[in-house]
Amino acid sequence: MIRVVRGHRKQLDNYFSKSLKDGNRLLLAKAEGTTSNWEPLCYLLNQISEQVGPQAIDDVLAEDLAAASFAYEDRIALLTDRERSKRHYYGARYSSHLSHNWYIHRPLFQAWAKLLYRALTLPEVSGKILIVPNSQDMIGPINAILKTISRLYRHAKSDFTIVIGFEINTPPPTHDQNGINWNLGSANPRFSGGLLQVADFVENAPECTENEPNSLNLYRNEVSQASSEHTAYQTLNSSKSLNNQQVEQIINAMTMAYQGLGFQNTLELGLKLLEFKTALNRMQKANVHGLIGLAAHNRQFSATDQRLHEFLLYHFTQAYKYEVDPGIRSALCYRIAVTRGRRMKQPKDGLKWAEKALVEAKSKKLSETEQVYYHNWGINIKAYLLMMTRQLEVAYETGESVFNTVHQHFNELLETPNSEQNADATLWQREFFATVQVLRRNMFALCYYTAKLPEFRYWLDKMEETTPSSPEVRRATYVEWAEYYSALLQPTKVLTAVETGFGHLEQEPESELFLDYSKHAITANYQVGNLTESHDHLNKYRGALDDIAMPWYFEFDLIKYAPIYFRHGNDLSLKNVVDLSEERINADKDDPVKCVEYLLIQGQVYAKQQEKDSAEKLINDAINIAVEHGERNLMMRVARVAGSCSDILASPGDALQAYRQSLELSQHEADIPPWPEELFLTLIAIQAKEGPSIEHMEMALGVLPAALEQMEPWWELSSMLQLLVRLAKSDQNSYHEMTNRQSLQAVVEAARQRDDCANHLEQLLSENNQVEILPLSEPQYTLKSKAV
Repeated sequence: MIRVVRGHRKQLDNYFSKSLKDGNRLLLAKAEGTTSNWEPLCYLLNQISEQVGPQAIDDVLAEDLAAASFAYEDRIALLTDRERSKRHYYGARYSSHLSHNWYIHRPLFQAWAKLLYRALTLPEVSGKILIVPNSQDMIGPINAILKTISRLYRHAKSDFTIVIGFEINTPPPTHDQNGINWNLGSANPRFSGGLLQVADFVENAPECTENEPNSLNLYRNEVSQASSEHTAYQTLNSSKSLNNQQVEQIINAMTMAYQGLGFQNTLELGLKLLEFKTALNRMQKANVHGLIGLAAHNRQFSATDQRLHEFLLYHFTQAYKYEVDPGIRSALCYRIAVTRGRRMKQPKDGLKWAEKALVEAKSKKLSETEQVYYHNWGINIKAYLLMMTRQLEVAYETGESVFNTVHQHFNELLETPNSEQNADATLWQREFFATVQVLRRNMFALCYYTAKLPEFRYWLDKMEETTPSSPEVRRATYVEWAEYYSALLQPTKVLTAVETGFGHLEQEPESELFLDYSKHAITANYQVGNLTESHDHLNKYRGALDDIAMPWYFEFDLIKYAPIYFRHGNDLSLKNVVDLSEERINADKDDPVKCVEYLLIQGQVYAKQQEKDSAEKLINDAINIAVEHGERNLMMRVARVAGSCSDILASPGDALQAYRQSLELSQHEADIPPWPEELFLTLIAIQAKEGPSIEHMEMALGVLPAALEQMEPWWELSSMLQLLVRLAKSDQNSYHEMTNRQSLQAVVEAARQRDDCANHLEQLLSENNQVEILPLSEPQYTLKSKAV
């Protein structure tokens, strides 16, 4: 049903210009200039209306007027109270803290996918081909609706085909003076990359000459109806000054754009309005600054540009200064706390704003439900910022109260008399349900950092309990199941969770989840010794990034995944690793830590290829930068890798000297402890050359659980077991004295997940009757239900 054509912009324009000559085509394309994100849908339905008549389209839209009103604003006036509540639920809410989240977006995308599918399957439209010339031109709702159609109807028999153009080789994101990335489409795989996953067929557009003319203009000059956004742009572009009525129209357009997930238009309209320096009244100032801040935040939720943080802080602070509604003031305090504390990494300042959010939430002007809602969001950010300041136990207790009170209130709303007919109760049920889903992420983090893994499992089970009929929500939790088992150092169970997650993606493709599952599959397979599988998943991961026009994204994972290429030994892959690391050295020349890491990667590649001179030069360059930088752990790593390269190059004496230097560096006083994985790898390497040592083995056992959080130490478990067996045979008394103080259970549980450890593990257990093979353990919790 969906076919994707990949190519450069010129190729796509040429390809679709020729394709559109046939009269059996429908076009889903934007008008020239900027207008509503939803306007292309109106244009498409107008084309269908010419085939079936306007009444047939009205009948289709009447099946969900709340959803239809995002594209047809004139229908808002026709909505009943219940439909208005539904529309409110569908859209982004000014006071909601979840607008950036797919839990909010998906119901609207699903509703519109059903409407569009109904229109495309009307008998008179049978056999038509729907052409989308370039997916990047319609970032946001339309791409998501097309993906949702595939998800909902991929097994349905339909006579229409959707052909989508996908632009390749888009550049990395660029930013303006405020740190805002305006070409976001090429930077976010959720928006357009997922189309490649849902496509039934992917092909490449044919080559074309640079001066080959297009036979048809793909980008229209007209709009099918004058949306408030389109009118606002016309006003801003044609006026030298603005009167109050025009200002109100523009602010209304910003509000409509924001509700319809048009965050880019909201932001652009607001910035253009402020350029006029028109005098605004208090409420206008509050609305304009608030919408600008929320739109910029929602467009770039994960952005790390300091200029953007300053931009957000300014607009949220200005909005708070002029806002009078206590609920919105609480929401703005929350936003400022997030910006100060999380984005700008100033948690103490953030905590002050979190407390202000809690004060505002107590206002008697708010209903009890509103008070609970805003209060718990204030508590949520407070818990997060307490975690940032390492007040972990207080943070956990605070966060736990959030989940319980919100969950309790959600259940109370479900029991509201006649709640199905009560639009307000229905709205808050939905709001609290979405809140529960997002708040759990903080609880998982708090459980992890406070070593409360039983509670980690508790919240996962609660998720299963509260969403038994919501697979579209639960499927995302398999990433969290993978995180949970990863925290338990159980990669075999990580792989089970990932397999389940991939299975869900076959029914509900989502590019970001595919990347998340892939990264877990890469790591867990490597940890258990499935090198080929890990390498295959790594190639699929990189291929997915290439497909979604983000090949540069992989560069950030190069340091982590380079060992997979070293062990796999594919010459072409190794050359690619060298080329990528060279690019990153040039790009990160002012970052000594990254430069050292990339030099070490190159040095190990050349050592593996027995190019001694090149390897030694690169390692020496890394040593010089590390020494100049002076960070103890970095110098430890350089010394240990230098030893590994000497081993590969058959220089055992140089290798041992480097390993000893790494161990010596670990003993130096420093503000932070030595990296566990570096210390562990160094200790095993020394013992492999000098023989097992009680002192060194005790140290290795002490750091083992923390070391296993990284990938490489898993490959030294077999060596560790061999050393332990030798210790048990050579010095049984000292060995048993050591193991009485330091349990071997962590070694056993980790090693039994790798096939290459089986024989050595059996020998170890025969030498030591203190340790037995038990089922992979999981922390136990007692189910609880409490509210604060």
